[in-house]
Amino acid sequence: MQLSTRMPSLAFGVLDHAGTEVVDAALLLDGRALPVAPGLAVEMDPGVHEVEARGPRDTRATARFVAHEGERSRKIELRLSAPVLATPAPAPRSHPLPLAPMAVGGAGLILTGLGVGFVVAGATSYGNLKDTCAPSCTDDVVDSARTRSIAGDVLLGTGLVTLAAAGVWLFFATRSSATPPVTTAVRF
Repeated sequence: MQLSTRMPSLAFGVLDHAGTEVVDAALLLDGRALPVAPGLAVEMDPGVHEVEARGPRDTRATARFVAHEGERSRKIELRLSAPVLATPAPAPRSHPLPLAPMAVGGAGLILTGLGVGFVVAGATSYGNLKDTCAPSCTDDVVDSARTRSIAGDVLLGTGLVTLAAAGVWLFFATRSSATPPVTTAVRF
């Protein structure tokens, strides 16, 4: 018996997702390009093989098969996947920064600035009292310095809390208004 009659030959047919024959598909047998068009028989060694068809618009199909000794002109059909039709993501809309958290943040800055000013004024007053009348300063003079320091602490703390709240509010306000791009794929 001759070797050529024992060598299996197979023909590969390529169909698109609708069942129409594809004539311009590229074929790869075991990872190597086949130099023949779909439909023509190819001789190969007996055994397990894998064929891949690559069609237009990145459609693909693969099949594993066993080529049996002596088998002639067996046809293996590959059906390409449906092309992925991606809808374009909507154009990003410009979202201005929300006004309310920005206003609260501005108020927080003002309160923080006033707090720093009062803390500095209170510390300066205490320093002046130590230099001029300590330890016999009157209660009115000491109360004035103490009031400035306490007011500064309260304003500074309130300002920092307000700034933090405005930052969190702004983060969530801009995050919820920004719509992530959506791409949908449709397969037929």
